[in-house]
Amino acid sequence: MHSIRYMVEKCKTYDIQRKYSGGAMDGFQCAEADSDTLDIFDGIDLDTLFERYHIDGSILVKMDIEGAEREIFKKIEHAKWITKIKVLAIEIHDQRCNDTNLSQSIVQTCKKYGLNGKKIGDIYVFNKR
Repeated sequence: MHSIRYMVEKCKTYDIQRKYSGGAMDGFQCAEADSDTLDIFDGIDLDTLFERYHIDGSILVKMDIEGAEREIFKKIEHAKWITKIKVLAIEIHDQRCNDTNLSQSIVQTCKKYGLNGKKIGDIYVFNKR
């Protein structure tokens, strides 16, 4: 397993654990970091991304964030990005988050913001009508 770290807007540093199976990388997970490493790169949150690139209106957001869904949605009431999107496709990993109610919680949150959806395979697809 290879670890790298990235900083979000220079305020938090996260570890990224790359996981390999059968010789191929099949995903990675982030966890808050507490020490320095040589492999550091900058990241931005969704609100900053939308603001910086003037994203407003009909947009699709696709998330496959390997268990970090709870982190995105736990502070959603302070986020602006969810009010700007037209479609959200998200793979929700209840088991990686150790939260059997995470999917239902995200579905309810999306409904609150006018995003209706359904599960297709492992992916939930929501759209604003």
